[in-house]
Amino acid sequence: AHNDREPVFRASNANLNGLPSIDMDKDEEDGGAMETADNSALNVAGTGGFCAYAVLNINNFSNFSFVMTRTNGSSWTRGWGVFYYNGNYRFFLSWNTPSKYVELSNVSNTTSPYIFKLHYDNSTITAAIVGNANSRNGTKSYSGTVNESGISKGIWLNYGGSSNPGTYQGDWDYGEFLFYNSPLDAAGQLQTEEYLKDRYNISGTFS
Repeated sequence: AHNDREPVFRASNANLNGLPSIDMDKDEEDGGAMETADNSALNVAGTGGFCAYAVLNINNFSNFSFVMTRTNGSSWTRGWGVFYYNGNYRFFLSWNTPSKYVELSNVSNTTSPYIFKLHYDNSTITAAIVGNANSRNGTKSYSGTVNESGISKGIWLNYGGSSNPGTYQGDWDYGEFLFYNSPLDAAGQLQTEEYLKDRYNISGTFS
């Protein structure tokens, strides 16, 4: 067994085009998770927005299962994130404020990789799950800077900040995570997405 919360490194993952993965199991001890150190480079309130991508294979999830986030404590009302919530994925700037999240329906294939994308440019929240025939996209107009008040943590993968670890985890195998502390223009998004699709042999389109 590995240390509490520590994910498992796999040198080759058949579901991620044979590339390495970091595997996080919600049922392993208190739920596998990763957290970066806090850093001013993660602040996006004054940068015009941000862009985050995660490439992962979905094995299993609970009703509340975080994919990626940088948020406050366990209330998730500030910062940003993506999590599975009762059948759908919410791409949020505040998880329970409808004007501040895009909700995309669940995906059914658990043997192929997906690219999760959350992009915000202080005017539009753009969300996507791209993975072959299961691809889906959505946008929502919202104007305002990201509220980062009180956030003292870095970026969490598979951890929602609960006081009861293991509650908000899924079973994800991560191939890659990319974070930009300002929004990408259309060319930058296309370049990043084509790189991820080629690397992990993913088809599907980002609208």
